[in-house]
Amino acid sequence: MVENIVSTVVGVMLPLGKDSMAAEASTKAISLILDIFKAKTTQQVVRRQLGEILDALKYEAPSGQRGGITDLTSDKRIELVIDTAVCLAFGYMQWKQRQVRSILDAFPAQEFYRAYPRKDSRNWPERWKAAGGRFFPGKSFYPEGRMIALNDDPIWEVISAFGLPFVPFDFFSGMDIRGVKRDEAMQLGLIDRDKQVGLTMLPSSDELKTQLAAKLQRQIIDFENYELQRESNEDFE
Repeated sequence: MVENIVSTVVGVMLPLGKDSMAAEASTKAISLILDIFKAKTTQQVVRRQLGEILDALKYEAPSGQRGGITDLTSDKRIELVIDTAVCLAFGYMQWKQRQVRSILDAFPAQEFYRAYPRKDSRNWPERWKAAGGRFFPGKSFYPEGRMIALNDDPIWEVISAFGLPFVPFDFFSGMDIRGVKRDEAMQLGLIDRDKQVGLTMLPSSDELKTQLAAKLQRQIIDFENYELQRESNEDFE
């Protein structure tokens, strides 16, 4: 499943073409990113190697967009591809490890929280509320309160830009999840002592690749437009 996730991200977000050279380059790019996941190399090394792959293909950025998010050779684009692929791969593995009855019984809920600051952060409480999420009192980065839901709540797929029940829930989101113990979940009124949350099921490998590709295609267009607008505004500052 990890390889399917990485190959889908690369295929959509780093489109190298359809000829044999491009296909070989794409396979190499996937292998390099998987090596990050396997702790065989670093993101810094792979950024350089992906740049070399694109140079070998004689890739040229769209007119007037060199160095921007739509330029596949730009630091912004390469970093986006690597970060999305690696974080989704790790997110999947962490999610899979938690899909165990003993862990779900001990930690039936999870909290959605800001783990890393972002200069231009999304309005996650708004997205959470729109998806039917509840807020709870306690320490939180957001004034609305803590965002907590049961592990099998559909909200996790609803708030995800990629339609998946694990982090990351969007490009460069800076958000993460942490387990909430049963006693606390009971105090919050999310569950009683005897209730069990269900295991979350993913689509088959082929279905997941198709669904993820469709989501990524829509999201990358929106992200590119946002970044292009932001870059344009900076030019006038």
